[in-house]
Amino acid sequence: ARPKIDRAFVTRTVAGLRPFRPAGFRVELEYIRDRAIVHNYGHGGSGLTLAPGTAAFAADLARTTGHRQAAVIGAGAVGLMTARAMQQLGISVTVYGAAVSPATTSNVAGALWGAFSLVDPAWETPETGARIAEVTRLSHQVLSALPAGRYGIRRMPLYLVGESPGLPWEMTLTPELFQAQLLGPGEHPFTTRGALRTSSLMIDPDRFLAAVHDDIVAGGGEVLTRRMLSLDDVLSLRAPLIVNCAGLGARDLFGDASLEPIKGELALLEDQPAMDYAVVSLDEDTYVLPRERAIVVGGSRIRGDWSLHVRETEIDEILDRAQRLWRRDRD
Repeated sequence: ARPKIDRAFVTRTVAGLRPFRPAGFRVELEYIRDRAIVHNYGHGGSGLTLAPGTAAFAADLARTTGHRQAAVIGAGAVGLMTARAMQQLGISVTVYGAAVSPATTSNVAGALWGAFSLVDPAWETPETGARIAEVTRLSHQVLSALPAGRYGIRRMPLYLVGESPGLPWEMTLTPELFQAQLLGPGEHPFTTRGALRTSSLMIDPDRFLAAVHDDIVAGGGEVLTRRMLSLDDVLSLRAPLIVNCAGLGARDLFGDASLEPIKGELALLEDQPAMDYAVVSLDEDTYVLPRERAIVVGGSRIRGDWSLHVRETEIDEILDRAQRLWRRDRD
């Protein structure tokens, strides 16, 4: 069914900042003032998508240090998944977040499974692609093994629509996970010439983050609200191992000047259970995604904007673009 997209159905508007790093995510061990630091950040618009995979790699690096106690900086999807992965390797964890769920950037995510806004086109190299593909496959494997209901994961049809639709570069790296059928004019309900029909996982971020949080606590860990203002703050923590999952916070805490925000704005609409598929416009950078209790409509990508202020004129434009995705002659 075609969703009802209108201002009258909007229940909430929100903005979030994607932690964009032109070279893509960083998973690396380094020593600062003789302290072991495992970095795991820079996931762009793919935090929930890639967190399970980069968490596994970061946990393996943590294990090589020999330390059995870790402080994790950041309580979004990447921080929580990394903490849980370390617990499963026998490392005790305390997570420190400037914000904790449901107030994290991850809670704002559209949370369609698939790598988006991950690297700058200049970094779309075979080496980067191989790294992304490895993490994407591992993430898919981890998510597919979780109890879907408890973690808010469900598979659904995904339509990528455009005049000449093709898989985004990141998706072409793992074609077996996005087997797509090309639909021509008259074979789909959209206003574009073509549409690619595939399927993907949809993650309800509130349910997912709550479940991982509960897993950490059940495993003896803690998740605390504490904002780190400097590297000295971080190094004042007693744990012998520090794991940096601070997202954009890594820019100031660890001096990564390449990190920058890509601001996104979303409108959450009243739940419409008949909407059981996801749509992403490749030409207009607009998406319509069904969550458990809402329809998420988004599509703004403002590089370098640190403001969390929602521009209502931008929301109106997003809703207008989303409305135009469907032909009027169909429901």
